[in-house]
Amino acid sequence: MRGADINLLLAAILVLGAGPLLYQLARYTRLALAVLDGFIFAAIGGLVLVHVIPESFHLGGWAAIPVGLVGLLAPGLLERWVHGKARQVHAAALFLGLLGLALHTFMDGMALGGAG
Repeated sequence: MRGADINLLLAAILVLGAGPLLYQLARYTRLALAVLDGFIFAAIGGLVLVHVIPESFHLGGWAAIPVGLVGLLAPGLLERWVHGKARQVHAAALFLGLLGLALHTFMDGMALGGAG
């Protein structure tokens, strides 16, 4: 690996560790937690609006619009449908989230390994 690649890898690891640390620190102050929540919502919203939606439309054409609407509406509808089963849904969501994180980490590792 080149020096720049190692620096990027270390920065990614530090940022990944900084998120939970910032959250724990922000829990003690409502204002800090509100600022952190606002930043996260703005960052995710901006990423989706500026990168994900245009790229999806570019790759999928008009078919990306109904798929995007399903992705937008399905979580709210699903939440209403499983209202009484919060514990099971939470466990399933946690499992799927961890599975997605593991897959994402695996793919990042493959990309970094192939870059050299």
